[in-house]
Amino acid sequence: MTYEGARSVGGAYLEVLKAPLIFAGMLSIGELLAYLFRAFSGILVTKYRSSSFLWFLTITGYVTNLAVIPLLAISGNWIIAFILYMLERIGKGLRGPSRDIILSELIKGLGSGKGFGIHEFLDQLGAVSGPLIVAYYLAGHGGFYYAYLFLAIPATIAIALVFSAMIQYPKIESVHTDKRISFRVPRGTFRFFLVSIFLISVSFTQWGIISYRITLEGIGAQYAAILYVLAMAADAAVAIPLGMLFDKYGVKTIYPIPIISIFSNILLLFENSLFLLFLGSILWGTVTGYYESVFRAAVAELAKEDVAGGFGVYSLVQGIAMGIGGIIIAVFYIVSKSALIDYIIALNLIAMLFFALSTKRSI
Repeated sequence: MTYEGARSVGGAYLEVLKAPLIFAGMLSIGELLAYLFRAFSGILVTKYRSSSFLWFLTITGYVTNLAVIPLLAISGNWIIAFILYMLERIGKGLRGPSRDIILSELIKGLGSGKGFGIHEFLDQLGAVSGPLIVAYYLAGHGGFYYAYLFLAIPATIAIALVFSAMIQYPKIESVHTDKRISFRVPRGTFRFFLVSIFLISVSFTQWGIISYRITLEGIGAQYAAILYVLAMAADAAVAIPLGMLFDKYGVKTIYPIPIISIFSNILLLFENSLFLLFLGSILWGTVTGYYESVFRAAVAELAKEDVAGGFGVYSLVQGIAMGIGGIIIAVFYIVSKSALIDYIIALNLIAMLFFALSTKRSI
């Protein structure tokens, strides 16, 4: 609720504060920072293996991610607001790997797929309700000031719950191993899984590019927001069913994702029909549902000999791939749209091959 509520109107708030247009576009730098800090956090998690350090990263990330949002209400200056948006993204990236390790241990009784699915379902309820609450305040009920002040409520509750979890579960067993960080290619099925994740991630279009393109084509910025809410709703709807399918069928559940990713990218980047854009948004949300439920459950399953190291390396690979992938897709979109289509299709088809290898080899 907190950070998605704020992000849904980030560019609009900068405009109200009289920021130059270029800085509204530069909000996408925050996404790159999030992925870079996710990769950095993944390295730290894999190197420093202690429960206290894991909780330190988690709490630091959550506090940074959430506490800066209410400060936007009193920023009063577009430079300060821009910096706060960047800090929010850094916090989001920093907490990712350590949070996943903790979750993978706490949900063992549920099943990895179902556990991560429930987590993503709750996450996306916030991703839908947060922007809707902000929209209410902006529709003549107090404006940005009261919208950001309201977001202090879910932020405070979330931070309190994280501290409560640390008190109740201070020791994370999976981090206490003798293994240390290694940049060698992981062995067995996990190696093929990581390659497939890299290929999917480096060819998956981030929403900042999609919303920019929708506005550029004259479809309307309001539709970019509506389509984003639809994507988040689709993510919430598929998270638990996908997780349960993973618990039943394992890594084979991942097989459809490259095809879904291809169609979501092409529809959202090249179609102007609202019906096709709605369909693309649903598919895009389904892909993000895979990331947050099935992919994380697969890491817990395939890297079970070293879950902490597995999530660290996974976060590093995903962070690098999405960080550079956004740049590659933006350049292709400007230079050659036909080449961009070939790029998206080729990488996803190759990813299918590596997904198949990850299910047919033993660890």
